[in-house]
Amino acid sequence: MRSRIMMLALALFLSVTGASAAETAAVTIPFSFVSQGKVFPASQYVVKLALDRGYLTITSREAPEQRLFLLVGPADVSPQASTVNMRFQVVAGSHVLQSVRLGSYQYMR
Repeated sequence: MRSRIMMLALALFLSVTGASAAETAAVTIPFSFVSQGKVFPASQYVVKLALDRGYLTITSREAPEQRLFLLVGPADVSPQASTVNMRFQVVAGSHVLQSVRLGSYQYMR
């Protein structure tokens, strides 16, 4: 009987962690920007945390081949923080991606 209870608890734990593994947000970036030496056009983008929580993808909705892969680490966030936060710096007239935070994970250049 005890082993059945342990198996049930383990199954519930695995289903909860699997269900919450993906975090996704949509953002509209009204200007072109540069990251990893590539230029990305003004567009709506989908920001998604990988299932292993090791990287983010940023994908253009209008041109899915325009995609970034960014390694992430844990971020300290307050309960009032927005789901997604992107910061850019203007360098030589171009917006350069400096950081992205999605939930409690972030990329910093």
